[in-house]
Amino acid sequence: MKYRIIGLYELITGIFGVLLLIFNIGKAFDDPGAIFSFVLGILLYAGTAYAGYALINSLRHCIKISIFTQIFQSVSFIGGGIQYLFTTSAFLSLVYRQNLNMKFQIAPIAYNISKVSEFIPFELKIFVVPVIMAVLLIIQD
Repeated sequence: MKYRIIGLYELITGIFGVLLLIFNIGKAFDDPGAIFSFVLGILLYAGTAYAGYALINSLRHCIKISIFTQIFQSVSFIGGGIQYLFTTSAFLSLVYRQNLNMKFQIAPIAYNISKVSEFIPFELKIFVVPVIMAVLLIIQD
């Protein structure tokens, strides 16, 4: 039962991630450098949706695929002027800049893989929900 619930969550959030990127396609065409990030985002969210579909239908290697996608979504960082942010569970995160604090936000889906200002200090985020889901997937019934 837990696999179907996690799978449904992955399927829904993956589809919404793809849709949000498609609705923002204009931004990708405004900046030629953003096209790669746009295509990569579509692939990442489509992969999440597929992982959910695989879990719901008990396809081969479905648990491994879902664990991989959850781990991939659990960490975000900014460093050296590059930001990696891909998650469908941005509700709650632990953030490290100069100190460790907890951050809550309403938007569940967050994505940005691109160059940002080099003056932005190092930041590391650990998203709590994907970590919990990965642990639940690893724990055998």
